[in-house]
Amino acid sequence: MRYASRENTGFAPQLVVTLTPGDTIPPGTNITGGPSGLVATSSASFAFSSNETGSSFDCSLDGAPFAACASPASYTGLAQGPHTFEVRAIDAVGNIDPTPAGVAWTIDTIQPATIIGSSPPPFTNSTAATFSFSSDEQNVTFACRLDAGPIAACASPVTYSSLADGVHTFQAQATDAAGNTDAGAPVVAWSVDTAPPETTITSGPDGASTSSSAAFTFSASEASSTFECVLDGTPFAACASTASYSELADGPHSFQVRATDPAGNIDPTAANRTWTIDTSTFDTTPPTATLTAPTDGAWARGTVA
Repeated sequence: MRYASRENTGFAPQLVVTLTPGDTIPPGTNITGGPSGLVATSSASFAFSSNETGSSFDCSLDGAPFAACASPASYTGLAQGPHTFEVRAIDAVGNIDPTPAGVAWTIDTIQPATIIGSSPPPFTNSTAATFSFSSDEQNVTFACRLDAGPIAACASPVTYSSLADGVHTFQAQATDAAGNTDAGAPVVAWSVDTAPPETTITSGPDGASTSSSAAFTFSASEASSTFECVLDGTPFAACASTASYSELADGPHSFQVRATDPAGNIDPTAANRTWTIDTSTFDTTPPTATLTAPTDGAWARGTVA
């Protein structure tokens, strides 16, 4: 504003006013930190700023009415699923950003489940093992561990070879797109056994026999083994101890039995017995001698055998 006067001129004083235009430009708002996309936490904290110093802010979570806030704005205990956050700046003269800054994100704190599809049997004579696995969620990654080794990224199927005899374990662990990892991922245990069992005949005929029947009992060096038997060169067939045979013909006979352990190893040297049956009847009763005395006064002559 300018004021000027003229004295002794006969004119009245003159007042000159110069107006400066007011601030009508709204501020800009920027979100500088906070979650976006898919996250595995139920809390969120957002940092934001404005291009005008001294601005204040209004925030809105999930479409709620805007309310005064300050950076950072933090929220906890948020539900599973999608969320939105908006913030707008208000400058010192009251101009409001008409286009609030916003971000959308999704909360997923649920662990994925790891599903083992195929694996070796509990007992095997194979030194290789292949596993297939999947998850109940899409877009997951996997990490695998063999025995006590390190866990490392893997993909289904995974194969291990040259495994030593003994017990082994395998674990696959799924991690979803939000970063949740299956803390209870299943562990598969199995045994590699490449050694065949030993078979022993514990009872049965051996050598000569007068019986037309035979019964054999047998055992294996490994528990839970199964057996196959053969009589007189016929093909091996499943059997169990005791193996009994009847109405066998006189003459030589042979019996063999071999064990198969739970891993599938077969005894390469079957246990065997040979015997000979002779059921012929022999008179083993000793003879009896009878002496008849002669009549009184008579003479007898001969030889007593």
